[in-house]
Amino acid sequence: VKLDGPKKCLAEASMKTIDQVCQTYEGRDKLVRFFQFGARAVMGMTSGLTSDALQSVNNIARLLMVTLSGSRRSFRWGRELPALRSLPQIIALSDPWLKSLRLVEKAAFLVFLLNDHIGWIRQVNGGMRKGGQSIQRGLRYLTLSATAAAIASAWRLRQLKAEADQCESDLAEKRKSLVSFVRNGLLAIQTAHISRLQETSDTLVGILGMVTSVIDVMQVWPESTVEKSGK
Repeated sequence: VKLDGPKKCLAEASMKTIDQVCQTYEGRDKLVRFFQFGARAVMGMTSGLTSDALQSVNNIARLLMVTLSGSRRSFRWGRELPALRSLPQIIALSDPWLKSLRLVEKAAFLVFLLNDHIGWIRQVNGGMRKGGQSIQRGLRYLTLSATAAAIASAWRLRQLKAEADQCESDLAEKRKSLVSFVRNGLLAIQTAHISRLQETSDTLVGILGMVTSVIDVMQVWPESTVEKSGK
C-alpha cells in the first residue's frame, strides 16, 4: 500500500521524551513487555544447550520473563474500560462487516481480560504455578481478538484504497490501519504460541514480541514541537 502525504514528525529520543512515554500506562507496559519478550527470545536461543553458562543464562531469562509477565498482569485491572467505552462507536459503524469484526475483537478482548484476572487471583492465592489454565484460555481469546483486529484493519485498508478522493485524514487512517494490520497479525502469532494453540518457537515469538512492543511504544511517543524548515 503506497502512502503519500505528510507524515507525523516524532520527537527526538531524549530523557524528556522517555519520561513523557513512561508517564503513560501504555508506554511503561510496552517497555516492560519489550524486555519480557526479549527474555523469551534469549530463552529460546539457549534452550537445549548443554553448556552450564548458557543453561544459567536460560534460567535467568526464564525467571525474568515470568516475573515481568506477572507484574504486567497486576496492572491489567481496568483495561476493560477503554474497550467498553468504544462499544457505542463500533455499534454506530455503517459497514456491517467492519462492525461485526470490531465487536468480535472487543468481545474476545474482554473475555481475555476476565480469564487473565481469574488467573491472577489464583496465582495470588496459590503461587505462580497456579492459574496457568485460566491464563492460557484467556490468551486463546486474545489470539481471536488480534486476528479479528488484523482482518478488520485489512478490510478498512481495502475500503480506503477503493475511495477515489482521499483527504489528509484518509491517508492518516490508511497508515493507522496498515500499522494495526501488521501489529495485530504479529500479535496473533505470539499469543497462539504462548497459549499453545499453534506453537512455533520461543525465539521467533520473542523477536516478534519485541517488534510489536516497539510499535506500541511509538503510538504514545510524543510528536516534535520544533518546526523544521524544508531542505
